[in-house]
Amino acid sequence: MQNIFVLFILTVLAASCNQQDKKQPEQVQQEKQLKPDSITSLADTVTQPVYKHYMPCSFGVSLPVGFTMKPMEEETNFDYCDYSVKTADGIEVMQLHSMLRSRYMSGEIKDLYQDALNDSGIAISYKMQKANWYVISGINKKNGNPIYWKTIAGNRFVGDLRIQYPTHLASKIEPFIGKIAGSFTSE
Repeated sequence: MQNIFVLFILTVLAASCNQQDKKQPEQVQQEKQLKPDSITSLADTVTQPVYKHYMPCSFGVSLPVGFTMKPMEEETNFDYCDYSVKTADGIEVMQLHSMLRSRYMSGEIKDLYQDALNDSGIAISYKMQKANWYVISGINKKNGNPIYWKTIAGNRFVGDLRIQYPTHLASKIEPFIGKIAGSFTSE
């Protein structure tokens, strides 16, 4: 009896392997509409920018490939350094500064933050201060340009990042600000 049961199961399996898949016409049409090659993925249409990390003196920052960073002065020294960043079109959109902490600040970061709020010349739309850094952004009152300013007090140096650009470049610059600011460090 057991052999008959095994033989029956093998016969059913063999028969099912030889059957054609008979789909209803509506099901075939639905599957054609859902083929992956007919769907454009968002990842296919959006390219992520490539960044390069720089550590020219006592700060570090990641910039989009195509931006260039050069010293603002012919000489830099141990106490300070100043750099300018330009777009691929040669338009300056950023300045980076670093100075020995003992020469730049006598108090706490909160004191620098208060001074910046009072004397920035910015119509402030965003501001935040944390343990060792602050951010201020808004519109430059003199020229109407958007500006983003971040200062970090490192162990030995104070780093200063200022991004400022004409409003007509906003769509080219603003997508990068978060990554640039997040990568900015000071020794």
